[in-house]
Amino acid sequence: MGSWRTHLAYNNIVNIAQTPDKVYGISQDGAMFSVGKHDDNVEIYSKIYGLNDNNVSYINYSNGNGVLVVAYSNSNIDLITDDNEIINIPDIYSSNSINADKSINDICFNRETAYVGCGFGIVALDMNKCEVKDTYIIGDNGSFISVNAVRVHEDRIYALSGSLIYHAPLTGVNLLNYQNWERMSVPTTAQTVSMAIHGGMIYVTDTEHNLLKYSISDNEWSDGEKGIAYVNDNDGILWTIDTSGYITATIDGEKVTVHGFSPMKTAYDSFRKTIWFSDTRGIMRYDMASQAYAPFKPSGPAVNYAWRIKNYHDRMYVVPGGRWASQYSRPAYAMIFDSNDTWLNIDYSTIVATTGSEALDFVDIIATPEDKRHFFAASYGFGLFEFQDDMPLRVYNAGNSGVESIYPKGTADQFARYQRIDGQTYDEEGNLWFLNMGTPSVVKYLKDGVVKGLQYASLSNMNAIQDILIDKHNPYIKYIITPVISGSGTTSLFVIDDNGTKYDESDDRTRMFSSFIDQDGNPFKPSVLRCIAQDNDGTIWIGTDSGPILLGSGYGVFDDDFTITRVKIPRNDGTNAADFLLDNTQVNAISVDGGNRKWIGTETAGVFLMSPDGETTLEHFTTDNSPLLSDNIICLDINDITGEVFFGTGNGIISYQSDASEGGEDFSDVHAYPNPVREDYHGLITITGLMKDTRVRITDVSGSVVYETVSNGGVATWDGTRPDGQRVATGVYIAMCISDNGKKHAMTKILVIN
Repeated sequence: MGSWRTHLAYNNIVNIAQTPDKVYGISQDGAMFSVGKHDDNVEIYSKIYGLNDNNVSYINYSNGNGVLVVAYSNSNIDLITDDNEIINIPDIYSSNSINADKSINDICFNRETAYVGCGFGIVALDMNKCEVKDTYIIGDNGSFISVNAVRVHEDRIYALSGSLIYHAPLTGVNLLNYQNWERMSVPTTAQTVSMAIHGGMIYVTDTEHNLLKYSISDNEWSDGEKGIAYVNDNDGILWTIDTSGYITATIDGEKVTVHGFSPMKTAYDSFRKTIWFSDTRGIMRYDMASQAYAPFKPSGPAVNYAWRIKNYHDRMYVVPGGRWASQYSRPAYAMIFDSNDTWLNIDYSTIVATTGSEALDFVDIIATPEDKRHFFAASYGFGLFEFQDDMPLRVYNAGNSGVESIYPKGTADQFARYQRIDGQTYDEEGNLWFLNMGTPSVVKYLKDGVVKGLQYASLSNMNAIQDILIDKHNPYIKYIITPVISGSGTTSLFVIDDNGTKYDESDDRTRMFSSFIDQDGNPFKPSVLRCIAQDNDGTIWIGTDSGPILLGSGYGVFDDDFTITRVKIPRNDGTNAADFLLDNTQVNAISVDGGNRKWIGTETAGVFLMSPDGETTLEHFTTDNSPLLSDNIICLDINDITGEVFFGTGNGIISYQSDASEGGEDFSDVHAYPNPVREDYHGLITITGLMKDTRVRITDVSGSVVYETVSNGGVATWDGTRPDGQRVATGVYIAMCISDNGKKHAMTKILVIN
């Protein structure tokens, strides 16, 4: 309870670093993990596990110092010792004197010093004192230059920048003076990519895949091989990687060639005679004796981006598309976090091959009410995709169904790419409703395998429509929101009363709102409507660019005196003044937990957990006070069964174990955890499997009450103390659980050890 865990993509590994016991790798999106050499154990690393930042951009290990240097995309640096101590060096990140690119491109070591190639020059770190000791700005007249690679060879330092190599002796001159750095041109007209020094030679690759060689003793360049993408000099070995993914090195006098899909960095374990390399499949190990390959990576989503997260059937469904005025053109994936805590990824190539359709920008996903493995994904461009048994089944598009294209008479490319679907929901009869934008009949439904549409003049041909919600307390009412998009008019809320004839729009009542009147009679005109949700009491919550607005459930929206509610937060400063909840803050996502509390994700301010009425902030998570990956929350949803809250952020997916879940129908699965409660555990004790608003009374074996509470949906928590705040004594404690109406009872025992 109260713990976090990351859910990051580990597919495309771009860098590795070898220590005596582990091989570390980082993905293209900045996720870091390791593989144990002794036991193949895979571990993940993040702020949750002690790191000081997110988005790792570069790693390297110093054998002489026993330290792994971890650099982040914001130029923050951690040192991880062999004893697992983590030391932060934030000097580059926090420096205000460097008005240039601070990105960290390369790291090499010489004795107790780490030389860090940055976007502005070179930083020398003292590994013993764990501090910056020098900064070398070596461009013309002391200007900033981007150092892409840095090496030390025979007490001389070399830095690759563009088509120049800057070099200077490590001793005898003032390296702070740019004039003491000599320059040498690399004979290429292309951009340089990598540099290695081995056997008295400097090797450089460029973007045209040329390998260029420079003899330090002869002071001359010569042409090398063609078709070489990267060159490394790890572990005293020269590694070349060609454009076909073949790694070539001479190890113990023998030329060795290993094939990878997309290798970039390599390492050699001489004790075990194994080669490690980065790859699209994870960290790869090649056993030289058996010639066997083995990939290693944690379970994770296919990509590090979530546009929508949806909870159905104890599963979290994620799609990584995107759209605003036009497509983002992101390859389609259906990514599912299952109840067994593993990720199932249905990739783009499988979807395209099975359906025979291009598949980009999945922007919404929904599972059928009766089958968690049967679901639909909405593409902002290529129609409605159906999945059966967790595999692609078919696509509903303008060529085979009632789905329409914005350009029915356009070119073949226009016709195919403008079948824009978003916003899906099921009605009480199990029919799927969705939005088909930019067409005469925007509101469509799938019934018995046939797509049909309803025409509403106010929505006809509108492109900005995003969500449709059927009122769960009044199924005749549908709410549709349209976030403003440049050139498409103002944002709006469209409400439909279908009069009990959901498939016949001729007798429907509709109302369109582009502005509102609040409870005080004041006008409110939002610039953006971004999300919509209904709470357990039936109230509709809509996220705007100035916080949430609330609508009562049912027919009230059609009344002439209809008003919205903006939640007021009293200042409690004696003035009787109040502020609107999240005023002037963009709300991107709202989800309601089992305790009817509101989880609100914002564009720039992280996540808020609000009381059921929205007037009390119960939690506010940001990157400064929590492991949250980014303060930009794109989407969020809650696992109804477990209460775990999943956040799709600008830097990936992370989840938080909250203390609320949906209440059950009975007490058939009541249990407590952890149980037993060990003497070294000081967190919350959770009683789960409860009914909504269960009264929980915890007593000792003599019947004395030590704690009482009411569940948040299906969950109640206890901190293991008595009313006086002291921890209870060793013994068995009984949680008596009584339903809200008093008709159902249950109990579970908890063993506490001190």
